[in-house]
Amino acid sequence: MQFVIFILSPLYGRYMSILGSKFLFCTGLFVTGYTSILFGLLYMCPSNIPFITLSYLTRIFKGIGAAAYMTAAVSIVAFQFPQKAATVIGVLEVFNGMGYTIGPPLGGILYKYGGYITPFALFGTILIIFCFVSSFLKALSTNVVHTATESAWKVLLKLDVFFALFSVFMGLTTVTFFEPTMASHVEDLDLAPEAIGLIFTISALSYALTCPTVGAIIDRQPITLHIMSVGYVISGLPILIMGPSLFIPLKKSYLLICIGNAIYGLGLGMIVVTSFHFCLNSMLRCGYADSFHTYSLASGFYTSGISLGAFVGPTVGGIVVDHFGFPLTTTVLAFFNVLLA
Repeated sequence: MQFVIFILSPLYGRYMSILGSKFLFCTGLFVTGYTSILFGLLYMCPSNIPFITLSYLTRIFKGIGAAAYMTAAVSIVAFQFPQKAATVIGVLEVFNGMGYTIGPPLGGILYKYGGYITPFALFGTILIIFCFVSSFLKALSTNVVHTATESAWKVLLKLDVFFALFSVFMGLTTVTFFEPTMASHVEDLDLAPEAIGLIFTISALSYALTCPTVGAIIDRQPITLHIMSVGYVISGLPILIMGPSLFIPLKKSYLLICIGNAIYGLGLGMIVVTSFHFCLNSMLRCGYADSFHTYSLASGFYTSGISLGAFVGPTVGGIVVDHFGFPLTTTVLAFFNVLLA
């Protein structure tokens, strides 16, 4: 699904001013909700090839819908509050953090008491309801005419823009790397499932609390790159103690891992919010008009960078850890994070 979002988000950003922001947002919500419900019904499907085929198809179409409403959401809120774009992006990321925090335990409870279909049916239905409610909101309509003549893909040739997108890609690659690897890393600590879940909850809470604060600061002060650099240092150093790194004489412990995740969430919040702000401002400095089309382009590439990181992190991370081990892999990740600072 993340790979589909990576591919489609720039296209949605490119043509949003033609298709309409409300259309993309509402359609994306409906498709995502509908395919979520379908995914919950897959247990009724015959096993082997039919099940695998339908699983991939539902995830692909869910990615198509998610790319639409995610790109539209970032474009709409940033354009509605151009002087506070970073702040509203920070607020959006608060809800992302809440989703990562509440989603897994709530989904587990719903699965335990209602069966496999319950979480998918409930969340899918909520998304569809949001779709119909959103269709009546005038603020979602931008009613702008696309007048840009420069190719959208030339954005990637701008060094500042590319750096901003690579920054958010690297941040998401690092955080999603821990998703498939952390459980096996702490296996010898004999932790309860709730204790393992708390590790991810801590980083998500730290991230959610950081984002709006960072957004408010950089909307008021021209220190975007400074905060981004600090964010990379803050995110890189705690990765070393979560390994722990081969070069640090520390013994692996649950306390160190929790502390590391809390600090890492703080650094990630700095990186993600500043990346969008820096990307948008870089495009404006390069001659792009202060228009909805520019905002939609920025949000499309920004969402694409996030999704590519969310795809590469768990996919490549698990393979690398199997070959080189968790401590060495986290040491390399920490090095790249600090290097970007």
